[in-house]
Formats: sequence, structure tokens, C-alpha cells
Amino acid sequence: CSNQKIKAFSRRFSECDGNVCANKYREWRSLQAPAGEAVNNNLPPKKFDLFVDIPRFLCYNKLNLKFGTFRICLKDVKILEGGGFVGVSILDIARLAGVSKSTVSAVINGHEHVREETRARVLDAIRKLDYHPNAAARELITAEPMNVGIVMPAYAESTCVGDGRYFHSIDEASNLELVSRLTEYVSKTKYGVLVEHAVISDGECQLPSFALSRRVSGVFQISPLVSEAYTEKLRQYVPSVVEIGVANPDCDCVYSDYEGTVSLSVEYLAGLGHKKIAFINCDPASRTFEHRMAGYRLGLEKFGLEYRREWVGHSPFNGQGGYDAFKSIWEASGEKPTALICATGIIAGGAVRFMHEKGVSVPDDVSVISNGDSQLCEFMTPRISVVCRDKEEIAKRAFSLMMERLGDKSLCPRSVLVGDRIIERESVKKIK
Repeated sequence: CSNQKIKAFSRRFSECDGNVCANKYREWRSLQAPAGEAVNNNLPPKKFDLFVDIPRFLCYNKLNLKFGTFRICLKDVKILEGGGFVGVSILDIARLAGVSKSTVSAVINGHEHVREETRARVLDAIRKLDYHPNAAARELITAEPMNVGIVMPAYAESTCVGDGRYFHSIDEASNLELVSRLTEYVSKTKYGVLVEHAVISDGECQLPSFALSRRVSGVFQISPLVSEAYTEKLRQYVPSVVEIGVANPDCDCVYSDYEGTVSLSVEYLAGLGHKKIAFINCDPASRTFEHRMAGYRLGLEKFGLEYRREWVGHSPFNGQGGYDAFKSIWEASGEKPTALICATGIIAGGAVRFMHEKGVSVPDDVSVISNGDSQLCEFMTPRISVVCRDKEEIAKRAFSLMMERLGDKSLCPRSVLVGDRIIERESVKKIK
């Protein structure tokens, strides 16, 4: 192969993407093959050095670097099945973005000191080069897991009878929205994300397998159903735990004032003229159960409204429980309530399904409000009014706590309270 052809290939390599580079490599192999010998374009030669000026992000990490050019040892170049090269590094990101490696690292790790303009350039370069951190390689270097886990609750299948499995399952619509936001934040760091259900059976909750095998450095725990003893056991395997939903003095947490949430719901309905307000509380196993009940009583007392035991029920975190709970309230009451507060959106969905079957109109006969929002609440007919927390804010705060904890495990436990807001839709009616 003449020097002129090498120079020509050098120019053409530098102007093309990985797929074209692979084609040029195959073309070069054809030129190098002895006359009459078959060419295997997928296998690099055993020994070969070629100096070409090409961007490093088109090449595999094992290349030998020379100033101004790259000495490409083609036996170390890996060609993808589709014809492209693999092995993008943060150095490639830095060159494309026009910043230092340390700046790229700071952006990937979620550090806040990077200017927004610079961060945008780095993220744009990451997208263009389709860069994904190699968690396995980092673990070999740091001897520390490079994944973060997310634990979601799930009732055991034995409790989910009937033909409507989703209607019996825990309110995943709400949880998945939160998981999606957490995953989005973590994916911009050096960490991978593992998601697992914690199955609840007979009041006991199993530890996630990624914690038992110590494959994660931190865990987001989404569930007020699990006990503080469970959290403490989890921390024996993974010290960095952020609880989402309830306050815990022993670990980082992002929590809500459930007592205040239910009290605000009573206040909202009373302000619209409702005096007969029923309440479906959550699963009694939840750490928020007593707080919600206290909020309901507090709200009634504040407005001088009567507490009636037959207007109070409770439900697992699923639709069937909401259906059964409101069925009991409706059939046990001589005097019917004009409004209903539900602990979650899926519980409200179950109650509204019963109303629809019995010809009870929402909101003309009964106004309904949920103490948690989800896509289910927004797309039901009528759409369900809610008193809820901002999931974006919850995810953002939980993510910040986790990154700070992973950076400094000596920090004292921190708690963040996320307030409520009312979203008015069509399920509540003002009465005289």
C-alpha cells in the first residue's frame, strides 16, 4: 500500500463516521490481500500499524496514542456487527465539547458547580456520541458498585385474585412516575440504575436481591409499607438509603406531612359546603395510617363536623380495596356522605368504579378527592381532584440526598419535607 494511498485514507477517515470507517477498513484489507487469497473483512490482521489522523471517538480504547495522529493497531479495533466502532471515552466528550476531562466528569457525576452553558455543551456531546459510562469497568477500578437501586413495593401474587390483576396490585401508576424521574436523574451520572419489587407477604417484606448481593452503592426505597426495622436491615447491606414517603430519623428521607394532607382535604371540601365527608384510609400496615387518620379527625374538629365511624374505611394500596371499602361505607350508611377523601389515586379509582356500577354520580351525588396524583386520576371520567406532592420535586430532592451521601458517607441523616398542593378537576362540586 503506497504512502499516497495511506494519506488518502487518512483524510477520508477523518471526515467520516464509524460505519464509513469500517467500510474503509474493509476496502484497505482487500488492497492488502495477496493475489488469489480470500479476504476475511471481519477479522483484523495479526500485526499491522497504520498512522492516520482520525478523531479518537471513532476508535476502540486500546489504540496507541501518538501526538497529532493515532497509531491504529487494527488487531485491537473492534468493529460492531453494523459496521461501526465502539469505545467512546470522556476524553472524546471533552474534545467535542471543548472542555477538560474533569469538567466532563463533574457533569456526569451531577456536580452543581458547573456553569449551565458548559453543562449543556457537555450533555449535547454525550448525546451526539451516544456515550454510556462503563459501570463494570468503574467497579474494577474503584472496588465499589457503580449502580443505584430503586425498590418498589408489591403485594404477593397470592393476594391478587380475580381477572383484573392490575386492579388488585399496588398503585404502580404513581410509583412508576417517580421511578421514571429518578432514573432520568441518575442516568446523567456515572451510576447505573437497578429497579426491583419488594414483595410483601403476610406482613413481611423481602430484601431486594441487588442489596443481598451488594450490587448497588445506594438504594431509593419507595414505600411507607415497609417498617423501620426493614430499613435498618436493608442498611446493613447498603448503608446509603434514601427513604421516599415517610420520615426516618436514622437515614436520609424525603417525606410528606400526611396528617396535613388529609386535614387540608377536609378543609377544601368543607369550604365548598360539604358537611358529610367520608374517608378511605390506606393499608393499616403503612407507617402513614395513623397520621392520615389524625388528619381526618383534626379537619373535622376544625370545622365542627361530626365523626361517624360508618363513614370511615381503609384499603390496601389497590383498586379492589377502594371498591370494597366504599361499598361497605355506602351500604352501611342510612344517611349517605356527600364527599369522599381517598388515601391514593388507585383507591379513589376503585371507589368511583363502585359508584358507577350503582348509578351514583360523581360529583353530583358524591364529590371525590384523592390524596395523591397519578395518570389514572387525570384520565378518569370525571378527572379526579387531588391534594398531592410534586413528584418532580420529590425525585430531585431524593436524588440530591443520594449523590451527597455517596460522596460523603459521614454526613448526618437529613430529612426534606415536600409540601402539598391542590389540583382542582371535575370530581368535586360545591353544594349549598
